[in-house]
Amino acid sequence: MFAEIDSAESGSKNRVWQVALDRHGAFRSQFSEYIHPKYIEGLRRLDFGDKMPTVGSLNSRLAGAGWQVREVRGYLPVREYIALVARHVFPVSCLIRPIECIDYAPEPDFIHDVLGHLPWLFWPDYSRLIVSLARLMLQVLGEDLTVEIISDEKQLAFESLLRLSWWSLEFGLLRSPDSGMWIIGAGLISAPGEATAIIRREVPLKPFGHDALACDISFSTHQEGFFIAGEFGDYVKTLDLICSRDKKFVFTTLDGAVRR
Repeated sequence: MFAEIDSAESGSKNRVWQVALDRHGAFRSQFSEYIHPKYIEGLRRLDFGDKMPTVGSLNSRLAGAGWQVREVRGYLPVREYIALVARHVFPVSCLIRPIECIDYAPEPDFIHDVLGHLPWLFWPDYSRLIVSLARLMLQVLGEDLTVEIISDEKQLAFESLLRLSWWSLEFGLLRSPDSGMWIIGAGLISAPGEATAIIRREVPLKPFGHDALACDISFSTHQEGFFIAGEFGDYVKTLDLICSRDKKFVFTTLDGAVRR
């Protein structure tokens, strides 16, 4: 059972965080060539120190990247989540996994959000992609929280954007010049067990392409396979493909450019 980080058992939650941080550090040391340099740079700028970071300390460090965080409890409705990200506000769960799930949590928690996502926000390319995806999803769904049903055409566009975010921001892999692979997905970088299985080639890898937009993910178990992109720009090209394919929608991305 997940627990709130500000609960009366804050001491035990801090221990969970410390164990996760130590195991994450050991993973980075063992497989340093598989960790993208932009992640290491972001981790250094967050400078967690010895204590579990607070919302205030995270906001202070993220300010230089143009981001802030907002504490949330568990899952947010998708419109609320993407509306925050579209404004450079990253939702951070106040729940933290139990110690027996230290290497893998079946749903996003404080460790996933802070260790998995936040370091990447200092990388401008990543920041532009996550904000562009959020804004485009919001354009498709609309901002009216009372509207639950959308057209089939909008559903197709939304699902394509969502799957792109899964296979890039959550479970993304890139070709690298040295090790052959960089792990960039937040769901992997915060889950040493699943990431190690990828590094050891215990799960199949396929080249990232348009077929990724038809593949769902598992929310409760490890993935059965992954897609590896040649470069980060492949995700941006796929985003442009979605926008050009769904010509009935006019998409405006982070840089103000109109995608038709």
